[in-house]
Amino acid sequence: MAIERELRREESRLNHDEGGDTGAVEKARGRREEHEAYLPDLLWDPVESDRFIKLAQQRPDLLTHREQLMWKAIQENPRWRGDGTPNLVGIRSAWGEINRQAEEWDKLGDTFS
Repeated sequence: MAIERELRREESRLNHDEGGDTGAVEKARGRREEHEAYLPDLLWDPVESDRFIKLAQQRPDLLTHREQLMWKAIQENPRWRGDGTPNLVGIRSAWGEINRQAEEWDKLGDTFS
């Protein structure tokens, strides 16, 4: 999945830049205030949809165009949004539907509403 590729690419880039700009390392860390955590450790989950949600919440700037459409579908559907936070159980059960919605929107380009 694109999320995993992006995480590996970011990790590889950071390892390559070792001793270089510490700003890149700081940016790759999660936004959690209580401690600095390594981004892949923060985002890892054995369930693909949960991993996606974690990435979308922590680092939306790393989402591909297609993943942005998936995140938009989740945010706009009250079934998947729950009480303002992602309904993980609902998202897991509708993961195929979410992917199909993003694919449909991607085919339509900017004409979807």
